[in-house]
Amino acid sequence: MMETLTAPFQRLSEKMDSLQRDLNEIRNVFVSVKNIIVAIFSFLGQETSVLLFCALLFVFLLNLIPFLFLGKKLRYYAGLAFGVWLSFKFGYAFLSTAKFILIMLLPLLVELTLAWILKKTGGAVKAGLKKLWKGMISLVRKMFGRKKKDDPA
Repeated sequence: MMETLTAPFQRLSEKMDSLQRDLNEIRNVFVSVKNIIVAIFSFLGQETSVLLFCALLFVFLLNLIPFLFLGKKLRYYAGLAFGVWLSFKFGYAFLSTAKFILIMLLPLLVELTLAWILKKTGGAVKAGLKKLWKGMISLVRKMFGRKKKDDPA
């Protein structure tokens, strides 16, 4: 008789322990993500982080104004100029401004480097990537039974 009375309480206790373990795991994931973000921003430094945040916010606001008809690169360079202007206005250190400029120009540098590599290889890399892409598409079609649009069957 005592066993029938204590069994529901034991199940409830086990479920509460399981819930507590799950909540601790979720908390640990959030703490890990927070620590990574804090490490990145502490590596960048407070001034550079502020400049990046303000410049990206400025670029975001420029993208919301459709009647300006500014090109993508022009909006990006306007955000870069805004960040440099802010660094001089706030009197930030030259190193913070240099890190900000480097971080903002990294996507452009990567794009120019890839274009240079593709130009120097004479299109061999591009052709290889095209073949790889077509091979992956045909593999997915075979796996899921999809046929090409021009297939009569």
